[in-house]
Amino acid sequence: QSSGTRYEPSANTITNSLANGELGYTLLLLLGASLSTTSLNNYRRPWQLFRKFCSDRLHFQGPIFPISTEHLALFIAFLAEQKFAASTVSTYVLALSFPHRLAWSVQSRSL
Repeated sequence: QSSGTRYEPSANTITNSLANGELGYTLLLLLGASLSTTSLNNYRRPWQLFRKFCSDRLHFQGPIFPISTEHLALFIAFLAEQKFAASTVSTYVLALSFPHRLAWSVQSRSL
C-alpha cells in the first residue's frame, strides 16, 4: 500500500511540514527507535481515525503534522460524540501528541 493511501503520517508529510524538513528526518528516526512494535501498532489506529476524521468531517486533505489545536479539539469532540470512553480518548490524544513531543524535544536540545 502506498504512503499516499495510508492514514498514519508518511515520511514525506512529516518532513515537508517540519521547518522545511530540517527536523523531519531526525523525528522519523526517533519515532522508530522510541516505541516498541506493540506501541507503534497501538498508535496506528488513532492516526487512522484522525486522518479519516479530517478527510470526512473537516474536508481537510493537507498535511496533518503539526496537528492544529482546532483540529485536535474537534477530534476530541467527535470522539465524545461517538461515545468513546474517556480512557480511549486520552490514549488517542497521547498517540497523536507523541510526534509533537519528540519534535519539541529535538528542537529544544538544538537551541
